[in-house]
Amino acid sequence: MSNPALIVSAFLLCCTVAWLPLAVPLLVKIGWRPSRPLAMGDKLKLIFSLYLVIPLVLWGFSLQLNQSLSTYGLRLDGEGGLQILAGLGLGLAGLAVLFAVQIGLGWLKWQPTHLTWQAILVPLLIGLFVAAVEEWMFRGFMVTTLLPLGLWAAAVASSLIFAASHLIWQLDDLSAAASELPGLWLMGMVLVLACTLSDGSIHLAWGLHAGWVWGITVVDSNALITNTGKASEWLTGLRGKPLAGVMGLLFLAATAAMLIALDTPA
Repeated sequence: MSNPALIVSAFLLCCTVAWLPLAVPLLVKIGWRPSRPLAMGDKLKLIFSLYLVIPLVLWGFSLQLNQSLSTYGLRLDGEGGLQILAGLGLGLAGLAVLFAVQIGLGWLKWQPTHLTWQAILVPLLIGLFVAAVEEWMFRGFMVTTLLPLGLWAAAVASSLIFAASHLIWQLDDLSAAASELPGLWLMGMVLVLACTLSDGSIHLAWGLHAGWVWGITVVDSNALITNTGKASEWLTGLRGKPLAGVMGLLFLAATAAMLIALDTPA
Protein backbone atom coordinates (compact mmCIF):
# COMPACT_ATOMS: atom_id res chain seq x y z
CA MET A 1 0.00 0.00 0.00
CA SER A 2 1.72 3.18 -1.18
CA ASN A 3 -1.16 5.64 -1.47
CA PRO A 4 -0.83 8.09 1.48
CA ALA A 5 -4.59 8.65 1.78
CA LEU A 6 -5.24 4.88 1.82
CA ILE A 7 -2.59 4.34 4.50
CA VAL A 8 -4.13 7.00 6.75
CA SER A 9 -7.65 5.63 6.13
CA ALA A 10 -6.48 2.09 6.94
CA PHE A 11 -4.82 3.37 10.11
CA LEU A 12 -8.01 5.10 11.31
CA LEU A 13 -10.05 1.99 10.52
CA CYS A 14 -7.63 -0.25 12.44
CA CYS A 15 -7.74 2.10 15.45
CA THR A 16 -11.54 1.98 15.43
CA VAL A 17 -11.74 -1.81 15.10
CA ALA A 18 -9.11 -2.35 17.80
CA TRP A 19 -10.87 0.09 20.16
CA LEU A 20 -14.40 -1.33 19.87
CA PRO A 21 -13.81 -4.36 22.15
CA LEU A 22 -12.82 -1.92 24.88
CA ALA A 23 -15.28 0.89 24.09
CA VAL A 24 -18.49 -1.12 23.71
CA PRO A 25 -18.40 -2.73 27.20
CA LEU A 26 -17.60 0.66 28.72
CA LEU A 27 -20.50 2.32 26.89
CA VAL A 28 -22.88 -0.46 27.94
CA LYS A 29 -21.73 -0.21 31.55
CA ILE A 30 -22.39 3.52 31.76
CA GLY A 31 -25.67 3.25 29.86
CA TRP A 32 -24.55 5.67 27.17
CA ARG A 33 -26.93 7.07 24.56
CA PRO A 34 -26.09 9.57 21.77
CA SER A 35 -28.36 12.19 23.35
CA ARG A 36 -26.84 11.77 26.80
CA PRO A 37 -23.74 13.82 27.68
CA LEU A 38 -20.82 11.83 29.05
CA ALA A 39 -19.73 12.54 32.60
CA MET A 40 -16.11 13.67 32.78
CA GLY A 41 -15.04 10.46 34.52
CA ASP A 42 -16.70 8.29 31.85
CA LYS A 43 -15.23 10.42 29.06
CA LEU A 44 -11.73 10.02 30.51
CA LYS A 45 -12.17 6.23 30.69
CA LEU A 46 -13.12 6.13 27.01
CA ILE A 47 -10.31 8.48 26.00
CA PHE A 48 -7.71 6.45 27.88
CA SER A 49 -9.00 3.17 26.42
CA LEU A 50 -8.64 4.60 22.90
CA TYR A 51 -5.28 6.23 23.59
CA LEU A 52 -3.88 2.95 24.90
CA VAL A 53 -4.85 1.27 21.61
CA ILE A 54 -3.48 3.95 19.25
CA PRO A 55 0.25 3.48 20.12
CA LEU A 56 -0.09 -0.28 19.50
CA VAL A 57 -1.64 0.35 16.07
CA LEU A 58 1.05 2.94 15.32
CA TRP A 59 3.74 0.42 16.25
CA GLY A 60 2.12 -2.19 14.02
CA PHE A 61 1.98 0.20 11.06
CA SER A 62 5.61 1.25 11.58
CA LEU A 63 6.61 -2.43 11.34
CA GLN A 64 4.43 -3.00 8.30
CA LEU A 65 5.86 0.09 6.56
CA ASN A 66 9.38 -0.77 7.72
CA GLN A 67 9.81 2.58 9.44
CA SER A 68 11.36 3.45 12.81
CA LEU A 69 9.69 5.48 15.54
CA SER A 70 12.05 8.37 14.76
CA THR A 71 10.42 8.55 11.32
CA TYR A 72 7.36 9.90 13.09
CA GLY A 73 9.27 12.50 15.09
CA LEU A 74 9.79 10.54 18.30
CA ARG A 75 13.37 11.06 19.48
CA LEU A 76 14.21 9.77 22.93
CA ASP A 77 17.10 12.02 23.86
CA GLY A 78 17.93 15.01 26.03
CA GLU A 79 17.09 17.51 23.31
CA GLY A 80 13.61 16.06 23.02
CA GLY A 81 13.08 16.49 26.76
CA LEU A 82 14.21 20.11 26.61
CA GLN A 83 11.81 20.75 23.71
CA ILE A 84 8.93 19.33 25.77
CA LEU A 85 9.80 21.64 28.67
CA ALA A 86 10.10 24.62 26.32
CA GLY A 87 6.71 23.79 24.82
CA LEU A 88 5.12 23.48 28.26
CA GLY A 89 6.47 26.88 29.25
CA LEU A 90 5.35 28.54 26.03
CA GLY A 91 1.91 26.94 26.22
CA LEU A 92 1.29 28.04 29.81
CA ALA A 93 2.69 31.53 29.19
CA GLY A 94 0.41 31.96 26.20
CA LEU A 95 -2.66 30.93 28.18
CA ALA A 96 -1.68 33.28 31.00
CA VAL A 97 -1.50 36.19 28.56
CA LEU A 98 -4.81 35.19 26.91
CA PHE A 99 -6.67 35.12 30.22
CA ALA A 100 -4.87 38.16 31.66
CA VAL A 101 -5.87 40.33 28.68
CA GLN A 102 -9.52 39.34 28.98
CA ILE A 103 -9.53 39.80 32.75
CA GLY A 104 -7.95 43.21 32.26
CA LEU A 105 -10.70 44.13 29.77
CA GLY A 106 -13.33 43.01 32.28
CA TRP A 107 -14.58 40.17 30.05
CA LEU A 108 -13.50 37.46 32.46
CA LYS A 109 -13.19 37.38 36.23
CA TRP A 110 -10.50 35.60 38.22
CA GLN A 111 -11.79 33.60 41.19
CA PRO A 112 -8.84 32.64 43.37
CA THR A 113 -9.09 29.33 45.20
CA HIS A 114 -6.79 26.98 47.05
CA LEU A 115 -5.27 24.40 44.72
CA THR A 116 -4.07 21.06 46.04
CA TRP A 117 -1.03 19.40 44.51
CA GLN A 118 -3.35 16.73 43.04
CA ALA A 119 -5.34 19.45 41.26
CA ILE A 120 -2.14 20.55 39.55
CA LEU A 121 -0.24 17.27 39.06
CA VAL A 122 -3.07 15.07 37.73
CA PRO A 123 -4.00 17.47 34.86
CA LEU A 124 -0.28 17.71 34.00
CA LEU A 125 0.02 13.93 33.69
CA ILE A 126 -3.19 13.76 31.66
CA GLY A 127 -1.98 16.56 29.40
CA LEU A 128 1.38 14.91 28.79
CA PHE A 129 -0.22 11.55 27.97
CA VAL A 130 -2.97 12.90 25.71
CA ALA A 131 -0.57 15.24 23.92
CA ALA A 132 2.00 12.47 23.43
CA VAL A 133 -0.49 10.17 21.71
CA GLU A 134 -2.10 12.91 19.61
CA GLU A 135 1.20 14.43 18.47
CA TRP A 136 2.65 11.02 17.58
CA MET A 137 -0.53 10.18 15.69
CA PHE A 138 -1.46 13.43 13.94
CA ARG A 139 1.74 15.46 13.58
CA GLY A 140 4.02 12.43 13.53
CA PHE A 141 2.43 9.55 11.63
CA MET A 142 -0.18 11.40 9.57
CA VAL A 143 1.89 14.37 8.46
CA THR A 144 4.82 12.10 7.60
CA THR A 145 2.57 9.71 5.67
CA LEU A 146 0.83 12.51 3.77
CA LEU A 147 4.04 14.45 3.11
CA PRO A 148 4.37 13.10 -0.48
CA LEU A 149 1.27 15.22 -1.23
CA GLY A 150 3.16 18.34 -0.10
CA LEU A 151 3.68 19.88 3.35
CA TRP A 152 0.72 22.25 3.02
CA ALA A 153 -1.66 19.46 1.98
CA ALA A 154 -0.36 17.19 4.75
CA ALA A 155 -0.78 19.95 7.36
CA VAL A 156 -4.30 20.87 6.23
CA ALA A 157 -5.52 17.27 5.94
CA SER A 158 -4.06 16.06 9.24
CA SER A 159 -5.43 19.14 11.04
CA LEU A 160 -8.89 18.55 9.57
CA ILE A 161 -8.84 14.96 10.81
CA PHE A 162 -7.54 16.17 14.19
CA ALA A 163 -10.40 18.67 14.51
CA ALA A 164 -13.08 16.21 13.34
CA SER A 165 -11.88 13.51 15.75
CA HIS A 166 -12.96 15.68 18.69
CA LEU A 167 -16.59 15.32 17.63
CA ILE A 168 -16.54 11.77 19.03
CA TRP A 169 -16.59 13.08 22.59
CA GLN A 170 -19.53 15.50 22.07
CA LEU A 171 -22.12 13.50 20.13
CA ASP A 172 -24.80 14.77 22.52
CA ASP A 173 -24.29 18.37 21.31
CA LEU A 174 -22.75 18.42 17.85
CA SER A 175 -23.59 22.10 17.33
CA ALA A 176 -21.43 23.05 20.32
CA ALA A 177 -18.68 20.73 19.11
CA ALA A 178 -18.84 22.19 15.60
CA SER A 179 -18.22 25.69 16.96
CA GLU A 180 -14.75 24.56 18.03
CA LEU A 181 -13.79 22.99 14.71
CA PRO A 182 -12.14 26.10 13.19
CA GLY A 183 -10.11 26.63 16.35
CA LEU A 184 -9.11 22.98 16.56
CA TRP A 185 -8.07 23.02 12.90
CA LEU A 186 -5.94 26.13 13.49
CA MET A 187 -4.50 24.50 16.60
CA GLY A 188 -3.47 21.52 14.48
CA MET A 189 -1.80 23.83 11.95
CA VAL A 190 0.15 25.63 14.70
CA LEU A 191 1.34 22.27 16.05
CA VAL A 192 2.44 21.21 12.55
CA LEU A 193 4.40 24.47 12.41
CA ALA A 194 6.06 23.63 15.74
CA CYS A 195 7.12 20.24 14.35
CA THR A 196 8.36 21.76 11.10
CA LEU A 197 10.48 24.31 12.96
CA SER A 198 11.87 21.44 15.07
CA ASP A 199 13.08 19.53 11.98
CA GLY A 200 10.28 16.98 12.22
CA SER A 201 10.54 16.32 15.96
CA ILE A 202 7.16 16.19 17.72
CA HIS A 203 8.54 17.15 21.14
CA LEU A 204 8.05 20.93 21.00
CA ALA A 205 4.47 20.40 19.78
CA TRP A 206 4.02 17.73 22.46
CA GLY A 207 4.99 20.18 25.21
CA LEU A 208 2.96 23.02 23.72
CA HIS A 209 -0.13 20.82 23.41
CA ALA A 210 0.33 19.42 26.92
CA GLY A 211 0.70 22.92 28.34
CA TRP A 212 -2.61 23.97 26.82
CA VAL A 213 -4.43 20.87 28.08
CA TRP A 214 -2.85 21.28 31.50
CA GLY A 215 -3.71 24.95 31.89
CA ILE A 216 -7.26 24.71 30.55
CA THR A 217 -8.02 21.64 32.69
CA VAL A 218 -6.78 23.29 35.89
CA VAL A 219 -8.78 26.45 35.15
CA ASP A 220 -11.98 24.63 34.20
CA SER A 221 -11.98 21.90 36.85
CA ASN A 222 -11.38 24.44 39.63
CA ALA A 223 -13.64 27.18 38.21
CA LEU A 224 -10.79 29.69 38.43
CA ILE A 225 -12.24 31.95 35.75
CA THR A 226 -15.83 32.98 35.02
CA ASN A 227 -17.38 34.99 32.22
CA THR A 228 -18.66 38.42 33.33
CA GLY A 229 -21.07 38.69 30.41
CA LYS A 230 -19.61 42.07 29.39
CA ALA A 231 -18.40 40.75 26.04
CA SER A 232 -20.01 38.59 23.39
CA GLU A 233 -19.33 34.85 23.63
CA TRP A 234 -18.08 35.11 20.05
CA LEU A 235 -15.14 37.00 21.53
CA THR A 236 -14.47 34.99 24.69
CA GLY A 237 -15.58 31.57 23.40
CA LEU A 238 -18.99 29.97 22.96
CA ARG A 239 -20.10 27.94 25.99
CA GLY A 240 -16.84 28.83 27.73
CA LYS A 241 -14.67 27.12 25.07
CA PRO A 242 -11.71 29.41 24.28
CA LEU A 243 -11.16 27.88 20.84
CA ALA A 244 -14.75 28.75 19.89
CA GLY A 245 -14.10 32.48 20.11
CA VAL A 246 -12.19 35.24 18.34
CA MET A 247 -9.73 35.64 21.22
CA GLY A 248 -8.85 31.95 21.06
CA LEU A 249 -8.16 32.17 17.34
CA LEU A 250 -6.01 35.28 17.86
CA PHE A 251 -4.19 33.42 20.64
CA LEU A 252 -3.30 30.59 18.24
CA ALA A 253 -2.21 33.04 15.56
CA ALA A 254 -0.02 34.84 18.11
CA THR A 255 1.49 31.51 19.17
CA ALA A 256 2.38 30.75 15.54
CA ALA A 257 3.98 34.20 15.20
CA MET A 258 5.95 33.61 18.42
CA LEU A 259 7.22 30.24 17.18
CA ILE A 260 8.41 31.81 13.94
CA ALA A 261 10.01 34.73 15.77
CA LEU A 262 11.87 32.43 18.17
CA ASP A 263 13.13 30.35 15.26
CA THR A 264 14.32 33.37 13.25
CA PRO A 265 18.00 34.21 13.81
CA ALA A 266 18.60 37.62 15.37
